[in-house]
This record gives sequence, structure tokens and C-alpha cells, in this order.
Amino acid sequence: AGDIQYVSFANRPASTTQQDVMTMMYDGANWTKVTADVVSAATLKFSKKDGKWAPDLTIKYELVAADYVWIGEKSTAGNAENRANLARYGNFYQANPTSPTYWTDAQVEAAIASFIQYKYPNAEIGQKYQMTYIVYRGSNTTVQTTFEKNAAGEYVVIR
Repeated sequence: AGDIQYVSFANRPASTTQQDVMTMMYDGANWTKVTADVVSAATLKFSKKDGKWAPDLTIKYELVAADYVWIGEKSTAGNAENRANLARYGNFYQANPTSPTYWTDAQVEAAIASFIQYKYPNAEIGQKYQMTYIVYRGSNTTVQTTFEKNAAGEYVVIR
């Protein structure tokens, strides 16, 4: 919800053709045309890397129900049992390590890395993603983990 896409299309009023762009926003269920200015306050953060200050352009993303289903059905992380459980319940099960539906931290990280690759296939090297997701440890708990795309094109956890 809140994602914005710009749709470019050919418009043919009368006998001419013109190219138009329409702004669309996803409300969590549907894409709708934006009819007013969308303004949101933003703060630019900086971080120091290799002794130089640079803008911190970390993308923050919170997994939604459809994302857990995608990981459960499309990712190869974990095993068939824990992926099916994830798709069904919308959380990474970590309550009982002997259960076949249990996700280790490494499996969770691999699953989320595969989702980032799917969601942002054209990300630049060095792009960071702060991912928020739910794990079940007797009750649902929200976890945040930051990933960065490395030179090999893989998403690695920043510790």
C-alpha cells in the first residue's frame, strides 16, 4: 500500500496521437488514479562509508500477506513444510526448533533475500533494504533486518 507507479500510454483524441502519463497509487487492494498532489515529508539521512559521508537511501519495506504467500510458493529457501506454513499463516515459525515448519535465521534471511531480488530486480549495487517481517515465537513478533546488494548481485545481511 502506498506504492506509486507512473503509467505511460498513447492517447488518441480526434486524429492526433499524444503520449500521456498517469500517476497510479496502490491502496493495498487496487490501483487508483491519483487526482491530487501527493506530498509527504521526508528527511535525508547520511551515513559514513569508507570515510566519506553519503546519503543513506535505504528502502524500508514491511512484508504484507501476499509477500509471505509469494515466498511460500516461489522461493526455494527453507523446506516445503516451512514454506507451506509461511504461506498459510503469514509468519516465519520459530517456536519449536524440532518442528518441520521451523525457520532458522539463515533460512529466513535467504527467503527474504529472494523476495527482495523478485521485488527489486534492477537494484544497484550497494542499495540497502530494511525489511520488516513477522516471526512466530509463541506469539507474533516483528523483526527488522537490513540487507545490501553486493557486487556479486546477492543480498546480504548488514550486521
